[in-house]
This record gives sequence, structure tokens and C-alpha cells, in this order.
Amino acid sequence: MSEQPIDPDQYFKANLFTGTYYRGFYPAGDPKHLHSSAAGKSVLITGGSCSIGKGIFLSFTTAGGTTTVIPGRTQSLLEAISSESISPKTEVLPVACDITDESFVISLFAQLKARVKRLVVVVRNAGIWTPGTQFRKIGKAETKYWWNDFEAHVKGTYLIIHHFLTSFPPNLTFPSTIISITGSCAFVTATKVSSYSISKLSLIRLIECLTTNIHPSAPSLRIRDRENEYYDRCVQAVCVRYVGTC
Repeated sequence: MSEQPIDPDQYFKANLFTGTYYRGFYPAGDPKHLHSSAAGKSVLITGGSCSIGKGIFLSFTTAGGTTTVIPGRTQSLLEAISSESISPKTEVLPVACDITDESFVISLFAQLKARVKRLVVVVRNAGIWTPGTQFRKIGKAETKYWWNDFEAHVKGTYLIIHHFLTSFPPNLTFPSTIISITGSCAFVTATKVSSYSISKLSLIRLIECLTTNIHPSAPSLRIRDRENEYYDRCVQAVCVRYVGTC
């Protein structure tokens, strides 16, 4: 009996949020075709020095963003990725910053206010899977390591969004976009990924609560989120989008 062929995408397909997937850019999302939407805009990308964040960084620079800010813990990595900027018109600001430490975040936004007039897009991408918790059950992983995932995914997200909204308040004249990258692991109940899974789910709830926090105080503004079209009709200055990744 001959062996059955194995679909190389079987695990990828099992976690799809949509019926169609791409291995590269599709026309509507190709950054080479988005110069009109990114040109002249300043963007902040947390976790932009590697992996998914690096791809986001390169896409924004390809699309012609004027200023791209990439805060991160390791200055050498930030400087290395800065040199890969595709667009000569894009100013890249690598800023050493621990997003779980409010003093660092305050300093980050103070630097941004001195450099850019408006921060138009914030991409919350920074993530962590703390060594010491990987594949360890509750009761086995050390508490300080287990809690690190919450520090990065929840506290770090809160601090970035809080100081963005206070430093660059969005309005009808200067609308802004917050993009939050999360993952399907938020909906997985498994024995050895508890801190990662729970903190990712908490991140989703934080973004959901952000929409309701902004709406009551600014009923004429606009929040858009693909999971709740109701806000499309309610709020108009901050655009909050969930981006699921497997």
C-alpha cells in the first residue's frame, strides 16, 4: 500500500480564520500599492525588530510611511532592522524601551512628541513566550516567569495605548488607527501554555474594552473593529482593529 501524500498546509489550514489564505501579498494588501495611504504618516510598531513585527515594519516603509518608530529592549537589534528600511524617504527611529516599564514608555512618547507632529498608526505587536513557562504546567512553572506573559501582553499594551491617547489625542481632523496583533492560541485550552493563552485572551478583552471606553466620551468619533460592526456607526477618530495570526 502506497503512502498517502501529506498536505504541507494541514496545520495552517486548521487554524484559518478565513476560507482563503495567501503565501505572499495579495493585490489589496501589497504595500507597493499603498503609497497613497501611508505617505506622510508616522507609525509606531512595538515588537518590530523581528518575526511578524519585522514584516510589518518593512511593509510600512515600503508603503512610504514618513516616520516609523520601533521601540524594543535590544538596541542592537533595533539598529540592525533600521538599516533594512526599503524607502529612503522613511525616517526610522529605533528607541530602546521596555514597554512593561511605564518610565520607559513615558520617555518614548516624550521623544516622539519632540520629533513628530502626529502619530497616526500604532501597531501593538510585541509579544513574549517566557522561558521557564514553556510547556510547563501550572504548579510547575515559577510564578515570576508565568506572570511575565501578562506583563508584556496586557500591561505593556495598556501602557502603550494609554500614553498614545494622552500624548497624541485623536480627533476628527487627525484620526488615528490602533492595530492589535493577537493569535489563535488565545482560544486554546491546553495544559502547558496557560500563561501565554490566558494573557493573549486578556489582550483581546482589553482591546474590546478600549472601544467602549472611548465611545461614551466621544460619541461623534469612530472606532472600527471587524468583529463588531456596531462601532462603525458610532465612533470616528480612533480605528481599532483585531488582526488574528496563527
